Amino acid sequence: MAQATEEKAERLQRFLEGEDAPCPICGYNLRHLKGTTCPECGAALELRVGSMDLKLGRWIALLISLVIPVGYGVVELFFAVLWIARDIISNGYTGQLGLSFSWYWPLMVLAGLTGALLAAAIFLRRRFWLLTDQLQRLWLCSTFVIVGAAIGVYFYSVYT
Repeated sequence: MAQATEEKAERLQRFLEGEDAPCPICGYNLRHLKGTTCPECGAALELRVGSMDLKLGRWIALLISLVIPVGYGVVELFFAVLWIARDIISNGYTGQLGLSFSWYWPLMVLAGLTGALLAAAIFLRRRFWLLTDQLQRLWLCSTFVIVGAAIGVYFYSVYT
């Protein structure tokens, strides 16, 4: 184990011998580094391979488009529970609640659908990142359409 650590340290030092590379924490130039820590901030360093092609913009847009309706559903459900609790406390439980539940089923469909899509997006994120740009755009647009339709159905059922 100690030998593997020493080999990693030697590879890092060989790489930085003639290479200008900033410390990922403080930005200090690590050229001619001796050791495995930044001399400026003391951050532990290691040599890694990274990808220049990882584009997170569409991934983040996909998550935002799913998180917003899920959050809305959770907040609405919270207020519904408060409304019911207020009714029970002020009137006692009469078997009838003063809250109309005509908005409840579409809200659960909206939260459930977008919650399932959110879970799938998080679980399958690496596959999403490997898709071509065109397929990523297609997934993002499809998600916008599905979520938009679910929100439209919700508001239509609530306000008609």
